[in-house]
Amino acid sequence: MDGRWRLLGTYVDSGGRSRALLTLEGQADVVLAQVGDRLPSGHEVVDVLPERVLLSKDSQRGELVLRPTARTEPGQMPSEDRFGAMGRPPSADTDPFNKDSR
Repeated sequence: MDGRWRLLGTYVDSGGRSRALLTLEGQADVVLAQVGDRLPSGHEVVDVLPERVLLSKDSQRGELVLRPTARTEPGQMPSEDRFGAMGRPPSADTDPFNKDSR
């Protein structure tokens, strides 16, 4: 199994087909795949499940699993939020992104 692929998420589209969002480690590009698709690396998508994707290449099978997110205890700030603020509120001398000009 090529360890460079990472599973970002799975969903079911309006037609009832399971889809997977995949990316290569360190890349910004996202691949939308469904059962039967062949990835650029030559892997074939065998199945898309809620938390994993089964792949096949050269008669070998492997899987990609969603990575768990970090959990924090109640009242504890996360070490990093999804915007990269490192769990700290902005300092007083930081200009806000959406400054009101009124």
